[in-house]
Amino acid sequence: MEYAVNDMGHGKDIAALYLTSPSLPVPTPGGNQTIRVQSVTFQMRGADQGWVSLGGEGTYHNSHTWYAASILRPIAGVATTTTAHEQPLEALVLERKPRVSSFQKVLRKHGWELVKYKDRLSWRVHNNITAREAYTYYRASWAAGTPIKVSNPRAMGDGAGFVETLKGGDRIALWARANSGGWINKISEATIDLLPGDRRS
Repeated sequence: MEYAVNDMGHGKDIAALYLTSPSLPVPTPGGNQTIRVQSVTFQMRGADQGWVSLGGEGTYHNSHTWYAASILRPIAGVATTTTAHEQPLEALVLERKPRVSSFQKVLRKHGWELVKYKDRLSWRVHNNITAREAYTYYRASWAAGTPIKVSNPRAMGDGAGFVETLKGGDRIALWARANSGGWINKISEATIDLLPGDRRS
């Protein structure tokens, strides 16, 4: 898949839903247990358009294509085909919009909403290397209670608060992002892997 800035007339920014995880298990009624997740690992194989005019080739400097993650929570009392049958939301939400927050309305239509953590609705996962046309594997792993020390903030995000915010019934969304005219985010594959933790009363 390719996601280009200026697609659909959105100017200098673009966001598109690429992948969603299955729902996290929900505690059994009366069990009084909280579902815990120990860690979440994202793996992407992607590239940008392969050229740049302002430098940064082969580094993360001047990178304008990246991947972001959000937490989707089912809306209480809203029964939809999507929530009932676990259809991949990326097959239903095909729009390309300027930013992740622009998807709140269409997600609610399908029975889900973006979860807010402090002032954010999404977390930066990883950037593409600037002007590298060849597809490259990127990986980011976030663990509960373990702050990630990011040596290069231009390369990836620290995932602060992401795993701790997850609840039973939630799904994880992976977004393709790009900004600035001429930039293209190209993705050939991606995975979202969760390592479950203990169930606590």
